[in-house]
Amino acid sequence: MALRLTSFSEISDLVRGSVDMHMHFGPDPLFPRRIDAAGAARDAQEAGMLAIVLKSHSYPTAPVAYEAQKVAPDVNIIGSICLDQEMGGVNPYAVQASADIDAKVCWLPTFTSKNSLRKAATSLGLETSRSRAMEYRCSTRPESCCRKCANVCASLKTTT
Repeated sequence: MALRLTSFSEISDLVRGSVDMHMHFGPDPLFPRRIDAAGAARDAQEAGMLAIVLKSHSYPTAPVAYEAQKVAPDVNIIGSICLDQEMGGVNPYAVQASADIDAKVCWLPTFTSKNSLRKAATSLGLETSRSRAMEYRCSTRPESCCRKCANVCASLKTTT
């Protein structure tokens, strides 16, 4: 059964106390965005939200979250890292560096994941079976890098 909201009051009640786990903001080198991090933080605070997690496919967001927190002290602004190729792929060193500056969320690769690249290549009519550009590179084996990233995440103490 679909949830039917009939008034702004009902929508406000639904949003109050919520957490947006996936807030894209500008500037973004991949897509135009309607709002920057400070604006998103202010809007979240005005809506009575508990927290927002800032996400970028291209750079770690903990420093941006730190600055956005200053304009909205009553809502938790949480930084993250997305392990796309711009961050070096599945890179435990990038995860640790982000954790060291208080990032709380680590996203696995999205746009540069093998599956996403395969879908994009297929839709463009490119051959995918032998494309080395679609293979993740890591100093060791990819599964070892994933394990190291998971270990860094597991060692974090969460306070939020």
